[in-house]
Amino acid sequence: MLIKEGNAVYHITLTCESSVLKKRIKMRNTQKLVSIKRALECNNQIKKLESHYSINTTQKSPEQVADIVCEIVDELINRSGKNND
Repeated sequence: MLIKEGNAVYHITLTCESSVLKKRIKMRNTQKLVSIKRALECNNQIKKLESHYSINTTQKSPEQVADIVCEIVDELINRSGKNND
């Protein structure tokens, strides 16, 4: 629908090594929302997706990941010439 309305759509995937993902889920205590098994299955499916940008978050902090995503978005905005600064 976004593309149909003339908007550019870019896919950014975030992946992580399974062992680290498992630790993160336990640490955040989110296994009540999604089981570790299901999270690992989703992570493996995401790794198979085609995307414009893929970020392996295994060795990155949430802040580093956010910075990378912001850099990608800034690059895309600048490339399209739609920077409204």
